[in-house]
Amino acid sequence: MATETMTYSNYAADQKGLKTDLSQFAARRSTEGPYADNLDVDVLVIGAGFGGLYMLYQMRKEGYKTVLYDVGSDFGGVWHLALQCIPRRIEIHRYFRHVGETLNLSKVTAFETIVTGATYNTANRKWNVSTSDGRHAKATYHIVAAWFSSKRHVPNFKGLDKFQGTTLPSGRLKVSTQQEKELG
Repeated sequence: MATETMTYSNYAADQKGLKTDLSQFAARRSTEGPYADNLDVDVLVIGAGFGGLYMLYQMRKEGYKTVLYDVGSDFGGVWHLALQCIPRRIEIHRYFRHVGETLNLSKVTAFETIVTGATYNTANRKWNVSTSDGRHAKATYHIVAAWFSSKRHVPNFKGLDKFQGTTLPSGRLKVSTQQEKELG
């Protein structure tokens, strides 16, 4: 009898609702504003957590044409993605929403956007940034304010294929429907 080796990828794919690749979180919401192709901006910030929002705010305040890309569906970066594990999560989420609304940051933010590459072009002195859905942007300054846990990692533990419980890889914890309702 032949035995089949089960990798994390095909094991996780068998788990109800567990996405196994970062690209599965991408969704191009529009083709305008920060979602447009061939953007040419002064500053491109990656990450909508505390650091990314602060950089977006400061760069705009200084007069730079700035956009922000984030893999999440709302402000908060990894805080938004892992809220159910954080005490007082509703207050944190409401804070991020308040900051986004008060500072009018949504109009220059592309959510559900996954950056797949960034190279510096010495000829035009610009960063060439590409996304998983094929968009391209150029920026004089490229600020990465993404936390390390934005990329899922599950060690290849022996026997993982036999584990009957729920696995919660870093970087992709999901907010439940009930929690979304609580957040407003």
